[in-house]
Amino acid sequence: MKNAAISFGYNERQIKGIEEFTNNLKQEYTIVQGRGIFIPAYSEGGEFWIDVIVNSLLVKYLSDYVIGKATDSLLGKLFDEINRFIDFNKNDWPITVIKLKLKFDDTHIHIGGIDNNFNLIIARVFEQLPRMVAKFEKHFEGPISKIELPIFFTDSKRFEYQYNIDTCAVNMPIDYYFDLWRVYYASGSMCSIYSWSADSYYECHTSPSQPKAISKFKKY
Repeated sequence: MKNAAISFGYNERQIKGIEEFTNNLKQEYTIVQGRGIFIPAYSEGGEFWIDVIVNSLLVKYLSDYVIGKATDSLLGKLFDEINRFIDFNKNDWPITVIKLKLKFDDTHIHIGGIDNNFNLIIARVFEQLPRMVAKFEKHFEGPISKIELPIFFTDSKRFEYQYNIDTCAVNMPIDYYFDLWRVYYASGSMCSIYSWSADSYYECHTSPSQPKAISKFKKY
């Protein structure tokens, strides 16, 4: 069995096939835990959260991914099952992966708000990660501890912070996931916003004296 621990939560309303999804994962992974979560009546339905503890360094996983081993050896089955689960529900009540947390031994990768094109988005993220992790470590002169994507900027008073991970990226194009990333470094004590279009870094907490990260998208 694959040495990873998987924990997921889901809105019990409108979701089908959760038992089959759970049983398929239990055949592949050492620890699988799923539970329904109470969601207020005004929720969209189909919400899904998943945390994965991966018994591997990110750099080791990425080196395997580049040579085509990783998708077969560790997370490939998980990604396939999530994609199948989304596809199974698409004609009734679409599944939205509110947040996928991949917790490697050294680095966490948090991906928010995927409601379609799951495999395409995940594949592209992992195709870019080897280059981007090396780029970030060179820029920050040390290891990184977490990457969050996609990030959006807002001036709205509805949000506590101006930069947030977008957990509701409904019907957004794949390029949206490669617009703004938040990168944590110095053991997670510091962070920066990376703009793909500008190839530049910005402060996580804006002020009148700090420029806003350049984004190709405006949501709020």
